[in-house]
Amino acid sequence: MNLKIKKLKLKIEWLRLELDETNEISAKCLDKFYKDFAYCIKDVKKDEQVDYEEPFSASHEITNKLFKEIAIKTHPDKKHTETNETFVKANKANEKNDLSVLLNIAKELDIDVTEYVDNEILLEQHANELESKIHQIKQGIPWTWYHAKLRTNAMKTSIEQILTEAES
Repeated sequence: MNLKIKKLKLKIEWLRLELDETNEISAKCLDKFYKDFAYCIKDVKKDEQVDYEEPFSASHEITNKLFKEIAIKTHPDKKHTETNETFVKANKANEKNDLSVLLNIAKELDIDVTEYVDNEILLEQHANELESKIHQIKQGIPWTWYHAKLRTNAMKTSIEQILTEAES
């Protein structure tokens, strides 16, 4: 494996951890935001978990091939354990051509994924997608509100105005 690919894989692993942490913090941000602006927001589903990781798309041929390897180890007809949940998750990822989720599942199951991940262009694309998603979360109004060192009335009024316009 060349060094560029190795570096990209490590970067993606780090970005996944960063996205997990950002999602955890974002949940706190949303809770605070909903509490502070509940009177402006209608029909909010606070319990709804937002999935901020966008699928890392690949061709159906690639995802289907990996899914078949995962299915061999997790199909409910072959294994009657907790792997049914893993199989369902893998099946949904396969339907969406989501290589990222399939690669994570394969890694957990100790399936060799070398042929799927040694593509420099795909790895760079995935790293860019993860960076973009993290940036998107951190640029959101709830994140900004939560992390504001000084929450002024002017800032609150501006957010109320944005929320009111969005509801219209």
